[in-house]
Amino acid sequence: MAQDEKLAEMLADRPKSEKAATRRLADWSPQVELLSAILNRLGEVAQAVAALGGAKPKKVPPAPYPVTALDRVRSRKRFQRHSALAARVLRRPPQQDGPPPGM
Repeated sequence: MAQDEKLAEMLADRPKSEKAATRRLADWSPQVELLSAILNRLGEVAQAVAALGGAKPKKVPPAPYPVTALDRVRSRKRFQRHSALAARVLRRPPQQDGPPPGM
């Protein structure tokens, strides 16, 4: 697959997604969770080593985790609380629809 020119052309022509990467819950396992945690810690180590050398460390994005129903409900409630507070401060009716997709 790495040497397939046609596939590379197709992938290069696709627009980049602006949404953060996530994993499917069906693909999640204890082993994948441990590997993701290790990947996150290695990113922190790389940042620390770069900072020791005097360089400004780049932000290392965390490994993608699955989004569960609990995460979506918490995000929706957080959005509703924010919308209600913004409505009180700005003296306008609260926004009724949910957060944008991907939140």
